[in-house]
Amino acid sequence: MAFLIFVLFSVTIFIEIWLENYLIGAFEDKAKQKIIEVTNQAILQVLQQQKIKYNDIVKVEKGERTSLIKIDTVVLNKEVANLILVINQKVKMLTPLEIKFRLGYIFNNIFFNKFGPLLKGNVIYVSAVSYNWQSDFNSAGINQTVHRIYLNLKFEGHFLFLREKRKVIMFQRIPIAENIYIGEVPNVYISK
Repeated sequence: MAFLIFVLFSVTIFIEIWLENYLIGAFEDKAKQKIIEVTNQAILQVLQQQKIKYNDIVKVEKGERTSLIKIDTVVLNKEVANLILVINQKVKMLTPLEIKFRLGYIFNNIFFNKFGPLLKGNVIYVSAVSYNWQSDFNSAGINQTVHRIYLNLKFEGHFLFLREKRKVIMFQRIPIAENIYIGEVPNVYISK
């Protein structure tokens, strides 16, 4: 009898720990989704208020056969700082973020997503967003180059769900400007 009670107790604890880990993972997914949603709303708000123009950020000086591209870091940092301020304000307004999902979500099956009891938790803190920007040049064809400027965002925060408090780190990359440079087309082109 004691052995049966021990086995039953052990199985119950195992199921509780297993289920709790799945629930925390599911909550973390939903919390990240909510933070991305808030970020995208802030970015949309800033881009609707003021258009970030490639020509304001990048200055091109043309020579006879070459071009010099200079990125105006003061203007770029001003635009990015404005964007970060709006994101921070939006995140602060919405924290603590309440996250809700059904227990069926842990099965990663679209059929079960709407079944089970409703579970709730809060993202209690999202720190200030840190950022850096990145500039990429990629080939786009014969003597064509695409220049893109990206904003890389990093979010750090904490969430509280069940008895668990966890740190969450998230990265998001946003293209903020793009241009295609077209050079002279050569008379002969040999492909590899």
